[in-house]
Amino acid sequence: MEAMRQLRSPKEPPMNSMSVPSSGEVPSCEDGNANPVGVGISKPLVDTIKGYPVEQLHPLVGSSPWSPKQLPIVTQPGIGTGMARGELTGNWKNVVPSSTSGLEYLKIIDQLLVKQRVEFFEAITGFETNNRYSIQNALGQKVFYAVEDTNCCTRNCCPERPFHMKVFDNYLKEEVIHLHRPLGCSSVCFPCCLHSIEISAPPGNVIGSIQEEWSICRPSFRILNRSGDLVLRIQGPMCFCSICCNVDFNVVNLDGESVGRISKQWSGLGREFLTDADMFGITFPKNMDVDLKAVLLGATFLIDFMFFEKANNNRNREENGEEERRRKENGERRTGNREQNREEKRVGNRRTIMANMAVSRIKREFKEVMRSEEIVQCSIKIELVNDSWTELRGEIAGPPDTPYEGGKFVLEIKVPETYPFNPPKVRFITRIWHPNISSVTGAICLDILKDNWAAAMTLRTVLLSLQALLAAAEPDDPQDAVVAYQFKDKYDLFLLTAKHWTNAYAGGPHTFPDCDSKIQRLKDMGIDEHEARAVLSKENWNLEKATEGLFS
Repeated sequence: MEAMRQLRSPKEPPMNSMSVPSSGEVPSCEDGNANPVGVGISKPLVDTIKGYPVEQLHPLVGSSPWSPKQLPIVTQPGIGTGMARGELTGNWKNVVPSSTSGLEYLKIIDQLLVKQRVEFFEAITGFETNNRYSIQNALGQKVFYAVEDTNCCTRNCCPERPFHMKVFDNYLKEEVIHLHRPLGCSSVCFPCCLHSIEISAPPGNVIGSIQEEWSICRPSFRILNRSGDLVLRIQGPMCFCSICCNVDFNVVNLDGESVGRISKQWSGLGREFLTDADMFGITFPKNMDVDLKAVLLGATFLIDFMFFEKANNNRNREENGEEERRRKENGERRTGNREQNREEKRVGNRRTIMANMAVSRIKREFKEVMRSEEIVQCSIKIELVNDSWTELRGEIAGPPDTPYEGGKFVLEIKVPETYPFNPPKVRFITRIWHPNISSVTGAICLDILKDNWAAAMTLRTVLLSLQALLAAAEPDDPQDAVVAYQFKDKYDLFLLTAKHWTNAYAGGPHTFPDCDSKIQRLKDMGIDEHEARAVLSKENWNLEKATEGLFS
């Protein structure tokens, strides 16, 4: 035994005499010799939650996501980097975080930023669409994508709408979290119908839930683990006004000590008052259980829908109602003006005369089109809509030796009362990928439908000119600039895209399985099929850029 004691190095301290640095002696990275991931001494634990260790709460920082004595978390050790745990080297700024294995990435972070995408169609029209969110780490790198999955009627007719929320990992490989909020009621008169949300990870495996507690002045929520045990509470503010400031929901343990925070952050005057796209910050201890971190993420979506989504929707409805009242007042003033009514009557009489002339001309041209052998050979058709001579529907076949060959394209034709002195208004109802035709609205850029129209021209001239336009595009005078750019710079991709659109919308013969598989991957995330096809077409079928455009 004495010989073994002598073998011990004189510099090696005994095990029971090793000192542990205090919290103020945490190793610093200012000297450039930072500890690798998984090495070093963390701050001492100060509390536990149902057996889960919890460290002291770090405040959510706005300008700088980490303090000078904390290394930024940039990747999940051993996952998506090709390196083992504790062996991260090289330029960390070029490492993109990966969460392909589910929730493992949450183990090494203590902050999340949830940004809702701005939907311009919703902001302009007030028509509620499925919400989409980008979930980022403290460095602004995307970690997850979240997509709401509800139907149109539920979104626009139910103020306390239920929803399913799908959270996908950064590389679109799998759905890692599924959230379900059933229908509930926030009224204090119905304490048995309060709001809740259930969190599953992976889908089908419930890891926790959030339940609203009955209260009068300020909201309160219970956080339950997978066994249904109460582990945390969320305490909300009495006022939800977020003008130039944050609205904080504190996460506390059963002793009332703060261990985290969910903050609805001020995102700017235009974004706050013109849209319902919100931004949230979540802080929690780094060593909190991964399941609880995912449950706090689910609580963020519940808070958004309960207190901020609904408020913005009400504001949009009030603005729409105010505009409707203004229109009614203007209409009453016009009705009360007798002189103006007499003038409108005289104008109406003139319009009736012009309309009768237009109808007579259209009837004659309609018969001409039906009898023309050239029209029949070119597979062109025309018919009335609702027995009206001013609303017609045309159909032209894609010309041979073009990417539109084999497709049938439907046209909307509206004849003005001033016809034939003014051209008819024509647009494509069938979606088409063409430089001179809008891929969004179907509007057409053709000279004879604008300034070069002559009264001697007929509907037959218009239909034959449109079919010729499909065979001879003019990218230097485009209607759709994106398609025109692709036509001139990436012609092979243009041909592929045009054939794919012809197959998808006009019944063309060409199929492209690779394009269909990329569209299906976006559809699995809740993206509409046409929206997925349009974004992929604009991004030259680059799935990564298309995803970035959909969720940025």
